[in-house]
Amino acid sequence: MMHSNNTMSVAELQALLESTVHVLGDMDADGSNLRIQNGRQNFGISAIPFFSNQQQLLQSANVGQSVLLMSTKKLFELMPSAHFVLNPHSIPQQEFSPELIQQLLDGRYFAAAAKPVQPKPVQQEVQRMGARFKSMLGLRKNKN
Repeated sequence: MMHSNNTMSVAELQALLESTVHVLGDMDADGSNLRIQNGRQNFGISAIPFFSNQQQLLQSANVGQSVLLMSTKKLFELMPSAHFVLNPHSIPQQEFSPELIQQLLDGRYFAAAAKPVQPKPVQQEVQRMGARFKSMLGLRKNKN
């Protein structure tokens, strides 16, 4: 089972979803029967490799392999339960679990990233004490 080593920022992930990527695979001339290659054969990983640009593709793929161009979002929508790896021979590579793909597609990932981090109870108490202390100092300053 692959893990998600998300090294991309929220903005980078949003841009990736809207980008055109290179995928090893082919389809019939009429656009039917899409075949996308699993990476186990070429990369030793049980995920579908995809590439952010032609340079990354050329570093990783064999000459003469069929390549499809499609949006990342479309690729994820076609195979939402697959594991993916972006630029498998680059460091760091970006892995996408089915859970992360689903969160990206339905917007939960971006919504969670946009929410402000809620302080933990201990932090809240420290903030409350700090506010009380400031008000006490303020009262003393006002009396002087």
